[in-house]
Amino acid sequence: CGYCRTDSGSRFFALRARTLSCSDYQLLVDRGWRRSGSLLYLTDMSDSCCPYYTIRTRALEFQPSSSDRKLARRWRNYLGVPVADNPDRMMFRGGQLHSLDVRLGPAEFSEEKYCVFEKYQTQVHHETDTTRAGFRRFLCNSPLENKERMGSFHQCYYIDGRLMGVGVLDVLPKCISSVYFFYDPAFAHLSPGTYSAMRELMLAKQMHMHMPTLQYYYMGYFIPSCPKMAYKKHWRPAELLDVTTFKWFPMEDCLRRIAQH
Repeated sequence: CGYCRTDSGSRFFALRARTLSCSDYQLLVDRGWRRSGSLLYLTDMSDSCCPYYTIRTRALEFQPSSSDRKLARRWRNYLGVPVADNPDRMMFRGGQLHSLDVRLGPAEFSEEKYCVFEKYQTQVHHETDTTRAGFRRFLCNSPLENKERMGSFHQCYYIDGRLMGVGVLDVLPKCISSVYFFYDPAFAHLSPGTYSAMRELMLAKQMHMHMPTLQYYYMGYFIPSCPKMAYKKHWRPAELLDVTTFKWFPMEDCLRRIAQH
C-alpha cells in the first residue's frame, strides 16, 4: 500500500477505456471510480487496508479561510501585486516584481512539462524511475472525449515565462476533477499545491456561469488514516461519498462517525 505501507495492500476493480464520454465518467466518479491515464479503478472497501472515500467540495459555497488569505498575501507580495487590484484575492495574474500567467490547454506532452515533472518526482517524492513514456501514460493519455468545454486539460502556471507547475484536470458535467498536480521544487516556498487548489476552485466557479450543472470540485480519494492526505479536508464545505448508497454526506458528520468506528 502506498499510503499506510502495509504488505496486505488493497484490492481494486479496474478497467481500461479507449474512449469514454464525460457524462459516463461523471457517473463512474459518483460511484467512487477514479482514473489514471486510460486506467479506471475502484477500491474494494471490503478488502482494503485503508478506507478510500471520494471527497468533493461545494465550489459555489467555498470561501477562502484565514490560511488561504495568508497564502494569497504571500503570492501578492512575491509578485508585487497591490491588494486593491485583486478584489477576489485569488485570481491575480502578475505584478511589479514578477509575472504570473495561468493557461488552460490540452492535456498534451511537452518536454518542458516533463522536465518539471521529473524534478518534482525526484526531489519531492524521491523517485528515480520517471520516464517520458510513464509521464505520457499517467498524465497525458485520457479516454475522455474533449468537447463542449469538457474533457481532460492541463492548467499550466508560468512565472516570468518559466513553467512553475501543472494541474491535470478533468472537466465533467457536474465538476472539475483534480487528477494530479506537480511543480518545480524551486517554487516550493510559495506552496504551489495549495494555491493551485484555490485556483481550481475558482475555475469551477467561473465555469459554472457557462455550465450551470458544474458546481463541485473533486479531489479524488480522502484517506482519514493517512496524514499526507489530510489536506483534502481543508476545502469546505466538503462531502464524502457513501459507497453503499451512493449518497453524499457532510464531511463533519462523517469524520465523527469515522472517529467512533
